Amino acid sequence: MKAVIIDDEEHGILSLKTLLDNFMSEITVASTASNALDGIKIINQSNPDIVFLDVEMTQITGFDLLDLIENKNLQVIFVTAHDKYALKAIKYCAIDFLLKPVNILELKTAIYKAKRQLGVQHNLAIYNANAKENDVAKKRMILPGADGFIVKELKEIIHLESNDNYTWVYTTDKQKTLVCRTLKEFEELLEHSGFIRIHQSHLINENHVQRYIKGTGGYVHMSDGSVLEVSRRKKDEFLEKFMENK
Repeated sequence: MKAVIIDDEEHGILSLKTLLDNFMSEITVASTASNALDGIKIINQSNPDIVFLDVEMTQITGFDLLDLIENKNLQVIFVTAHDKYALKAIKYCAIDFLLKPVNILELKTAIYKAKRQLGVQHNLAIYNANAKENDVAKKRMILPGADGFIVKELKEIIHLESNDNYTWVYTTDKQKTLVCRTLKEFEELLEHSGFIRIHQSHLINENHVQRYIKGTGGYVHMSDGSVLEVSRRKKDEFLEKFMENK
């Protein structure tokens, strides 16, 4: 696995690189950066599997870096001296959160989690290609969770709701699943499968729309009883796509 280390303290970079070189032979450190802006460049250039990322750095923070990069599927392991950021790291879908000085056993555990998740992502990428099948009956998607994954046919998905870097997926079995994937990623995956973005926070399955109420943007009533706002900016696009497919 290819990794990069981004830390504004040179001794932090050297210490972590030494641990990886000595104890984790499956990890190759492709590059390092001593600030977040250079970190963005090396991530784009080397396309790593894992990013070891400090939080508090000059210029911008590690969280800012994650907001700015295009590749959101990186396995991120935060390495910092400040435990106050642990909760925020979870919201950014971090694989793990390690405190300096890094404990080798905790580092090995984090690497194991990253390896496992990389394997899952590879399989998900193949499986989720089914979401682009022309045959509706073959359209399925995997929803990864903390303890495994759930397989759903697209016709079972009613709507999706943004929750920062996560997405709530609402299904016909009256369940909702929190997935560590942005709503934009779902929008791109499902754009030709009857799903319409009606709001910054909502992506809906047009086959589960039961009613539309006019307004500034309006509201849609879904088959599960939920009432979702249509933004003013998305109103015309929603109505055009919905009518076009009917």
